[in-house]
This record gives sequence, structure tokens and C-alpha cells, in this order.
Amino acid sequence: AFYRGLTALAQWDILRSRNFMKVAKSCLNELKIGQKNSPINLSHSYYLLKAEYSVAKKKHGLAERFFSLSIRHAEEGKVLHEQALACERFGFYYLRRNNHEAAYEQIRAAY
Repeated sequence: AFYRGLTALAQWDILRSRNFMKVAKSCLNELKIGQKNSPINLSHSYYLLKAEYSVAKKKHGLAERFFSLSIRHAEEGKVLHEQALACERFGFYYLRRNNHEAAYEQIRAAY
């Protein structure tokens, strides 16, 4: 559900088809249920997808909060590759918002 949701949001960003937002929302719902049953394994994925969804909905304050939660939960769960992915996506978010200093910090943290 996680990568399908990320892919749907990337396609929505290009094509602006509501079908992609529906797919992303469905994936979020799947991850929310899974996250409740297995928080250590899925919370970082849920929060990252929620962050990307918030970006698509132009809810930037929420997006930043969810990116930070994703990074923190991945770090706590010692899922380094997911932590790096969340930092990288947060960095790209900041680039799109024209905040180069914050983007640099996040992308550097990814590596």
C-alpha cells in the first residue's frame, strides 16, 4: 500500500486526475489499519504517505509535522533506509517550497 500510494501521488502531481487521489487515500486507510496493529513496522510509512498526501492537499503545516513524525518513527524503529527516504522526501518538499537551507539539511541527513 505504501509504494502504491506514493506512486499514485506522484502521478497525481503530473496528471491531476482525481483517481490517483482516491488510490492514495485508499492506501492511507490500509496503512492506518496496519499501523494500529503493528506500529513499529508501519508507523513511519503511514506518516510519510500522510505527509505526501498533505503536500498534495496544500496543507503544508500538516505535511511538515508528518514528515518529522515519519523520520522520528523510522529512527526509533531502526529502519534506516525508511528514515533516509523520509529525509530525502522532506528535503525535496523544502526544495519545492524554495527553502534551500532546510532542503540541504534534510537531504544531507538522508545520506
